[in-house]
Amino acid sequence: MATKKSGLNCSWKSGVKKSSEKIPDDDLDIRDLDYQHGKRYSQDTQQRKNLATWVTTIISVWLGSILIIFVCSGCGVLVYESSVIIALLSTTTVNIIALGVIVMKGLFGDASPKLS
Repeated sequence: MATKKSGLNCSWKSGVKKSSEKIPDDDLDIRDLDYQHGKRYSQDTQQRKNLATWVTTIISVWLGSILIIFVCSGCGVLVYESSVIIALLSTTTVNIIALGVIVMKGLFGDASPKLS
């Protein structure tokens, strides 16, 4: 008894595009692994640069505003109790150190994925 073959191509190569076809830049799944790794590496590098810039800006603005508050408080323009100044100084110190540590571990820690 002869079996009739269906018109469907079920081979594993059916989803792979030929090299002569135009591959859209946003479809990384159909690219080879070397290209995907390179693209991922460049995207990670760009995101790390953006994160470092953002954190540097936030820390600078935060420390600048705290400095202005301390100078104005020292000159008598702003009047705060000593407990408020101590709380402001301690929370600022903890926040800046923690934010720096978190970002540095994220950027340069051992937890970054290894590309092989």
